[in-house]
Amino acid sequence: MRINVLLNDKSLKLVSDLAKKRNRKAKKFGAGRYPALSKRASDPFALNGPKKSDPFDLNRKKKDPFDLTEPNHVESEWTHKLGLIGEVAVAQYFGVSIDENIYDDHGDDGTDLVIPELGGRVDVKTTPYCHDPYLRVPMGKPKDKEKMKNVDAYVSCCYDKSKPNMVQIIGWQKKEIVIKSEKKRFLDQGPLNYKLEEHELEQIPSK
Repeated sequence: MRINVLLNDKSLKLVSDLAKKRNRKAKKFGAGRYPALSKRASDPFALNGPKKSDPFDLNRKKKDPFDLTEPNHVESEWTHKLGLIGEVAVAQYFGVSIDENIYDDHGDDGTDLVIPELGGRVDVKTTPYCHDPYLRVPMGKPKDKEKMKNVDAYVSCCYDKSKPNMVQIIGWQKKEIVIKSEKKRFLDQGPLNYKLEEHELEQIPSK
């Protein structure tokens, strides 16, 4: 069963602020996975439309609170926001803190949160698709393999654009199970990933 986590404006502002800070390193460490694929029609982050309101902006207009066509995706800021909103929701649910530090000389090491109930070091993966979602863990590049060494478990979340203050925690799985799962490329030239369907995930412990 999925867990619904409601975030207040303070939490959404934290997501927005941290995303901006993390995005300042884009020129040094790269702009993220999705923007490089943005010209492909199958890419959910493709830049195909005019700028619309941002759900993490507290001054946003109420209509169309979330749109994947915002120009700031090209700088990866939106990608950071999507990941962060999942991290913040999971941290809120388990009562743990997220790492707000910005490391100027390196990227993250793969660990988002430390959650004893899930075995320790956790990497949170968030998708904008809540209908038939899956856990996707990049594993094709050397840096992906290095990050996996620092992770004990993965948590899968989804963020529905029609419910801008809510995150669904779908489930979780141990790393040793993830690395035995299906491997898949979602685009012809895209990275190789481990893929787990929702039914392959463990249920999040109730609180």
